[in-house]
Amino acid sequence: MASKHPPLGILYEFVIAYANIIRHLHNHPEYFYLQPPNAQFIRPDYNLTPRALYKTTEFIEWIYYENLLPLLPYGAPWKCKETGNLWNYINPYYKDANGIVVDFPMLSEPELEKHYNLITSMNFMIKKIILENDTDPMAQALLDNQPFDFGGPVKHLVRLLSFG
Repeated sequence: MASKHPPLGILYEFVIAYANIIRHLHNHPEYFYLQPPNAQFIRPDYNLTPRALYKTTEFIEWIYYENLLPLLPYGAPWKCKETGNLWNYINPYYKDANGIVVDFPMLSEPELEKHYNLITSMNFMIKKIILENDTDPMAQALLDNQPFDFGGPVKHLVRLLSFG
């Protein structure tokens, strides 16, 4: 029996929340780049950026790209301000070339269930990594036993991740 999951509207709010978290992580004062980032290319400086910061950012981006973006119309991150990356968004709502608002994809129940289950479990891991990496042994192990302060804005956004 499939578990209950929230409607697509609530999952869309998660897409927005993750996009905000990713933007804050990329703006962290200890995140450095080999060249100025742009919409096509983000090249972190792995020598200067703390490992905990870039690994956590990559983990959250993986969840975002693999499990949240499939819930949106194709190309939404490049055309929708709320879901785009820091250097990428241009429009407040996703519209096609003619300015017509594009509908969300219709996912089958099994597809939606797959994304929901992974997002739910990954939210737990993100909270551990961001909020408890100085005290929780599991979070510490994920960050090579190097606690990292992700900053107040990121911690605030992560605390909001809940299907409530």
